Amino acid sequence: MRYTNFEKFSRIFFTIALAGIFSIMIINPAFATDTSSITQSFGGLQDVLEAVVTAFGTLVLLWGITEWGIAFQSNDGMMQSQAFKRIAGGLIITIAPTLLNALT
Repeated sequence: MRYTNFEKFSRIFFTIALAGIFSIMIINPAFATDTSSITQSFGGLQDVLEAVVTAFGTLVLLWGITEWGIAFQSNDGMMQSQAFKRIAGGLIITIAPTLLNALT
């Protein structure tokens, strides 16, 4: 099998890059002794993300409830099942941050 110069170079470069990445990961582990400043910084960001996810889940839940009310007026079972799916999805999205905090 004959390789072009670019293919040879790319294979060699890829091999060297992988060896470098693995050697950095294995030989030079991170030695963090005081992580309180890092966790405090990310604590505020985590609170904001949890609030955004909960707000989005609440909007999806309200949208599903509204769609369910509209679907109740028609006899279309597909519309009702879609509304139930949206309500279930909204509930899951709304309580997801609470579940994740309970698991950690």
